[in-house]
Amino acid sequence: MPTLNKPKAVNNWITTKSGGRFDFANPTQAMLNIRDIAGALSKICRFGGHGRHFYSVAEHCINVAHCTYALKGDPLAGLLHDAQEAYVGDMVTPLKGLLPGYQAIEDKIIELIRIKWMVDIHAPAVRHSDGVMLWEEAHILVLGVRKWTKYKERPRLPYGFKPLGKIPMHSQLAERKFLEEFKWASMISKKNNY
Repeated sequence: MPTLNKPKAVNNWITTKSGGRFDFANPTQAMLNIRDIAGALSKICRFGGHGRHFYSVAEHCINVAHCTYALKGDPLAGLLHDAQEAYVGDMVTPLKGLLPGYQAIEDKIIELIRIKWMVDIHAPAVRHSDGVMLWEEAHILVLGVRKWTKYKERPRLPYGFKPLGKIPMHSQLAERKFLEEFKWASMISKKNNY
């Protein structure tokens, strides 16, 4: 009978774009890097890649930030509402519910983001904006579906708010725009917090 090789020990960490380490077992605020977040989110596709076009989580976050701002909310919270996905990926919602261990790890990272950048990603304006963009993306930008069970009708768009465009950004542009939006949203957030 052949002998099986003993599996190698699995690391609890990943190497990030900046060359740092992100340890899933013991994450800290110091491991969170906005350039890593922008770079990763710009390469992660929404809807698990099941759309007509590549549409990045970074572009989604930019749109949520602008929608949140139009609702008089904190655009930095809107921009960072999915930042944890830079480390854990954009897992499709039906699968998340089947993996409670995943949810615990994601929740820990969300808490670190909340503390580091002083944002409330669960604020009503952010939640509404995320819903607006989910509908827009599913119906217009990505899937082109006519009916979708999550929303019976289109969520109310804030006055004057329009998604950035019908043609999704390529990843390099999305990364650059995310970093630009981070600077803008940080200035607004600081102004409103003092």
